[in-house]
Amino acid sequence: MISEDLIQQFVKETELFEERIRAFEAGEIDRKTFKGISGRFGCYAQREKNYMLRLRFPGGRISKEHLAFLGEKTREYPLELMKITTCQTIQVHNLSA
Repeated sequence: MISEDLIQQFVKETELFEERIRAFEAGEIDRKTFKGISGRFGCYAQREKNYMLRLRFPGGRISKEHLAFLGEKTREYPLELMKITTCQTIQVHNLSA
């Protein structure tokens, strides 16, 4: 069971990350600074104001529930490119904020 404290911490960190995305898009922070912030969320800036999200799967394993979730999102959103990597990740490219 996930504690309420952990949930609140996640909410705060997510809100802070959203603020940093807006600051990056407004040119208030540079790409290197943004990478230091966004990397821990698995998010990286690409060219032309797009983003790449790296989803990590320890041991290269993904549960059927997580795979079903990804399948749902590919139908819900126009995801242009997803890569399954040799580094135990799935990368979703060309995302907008």
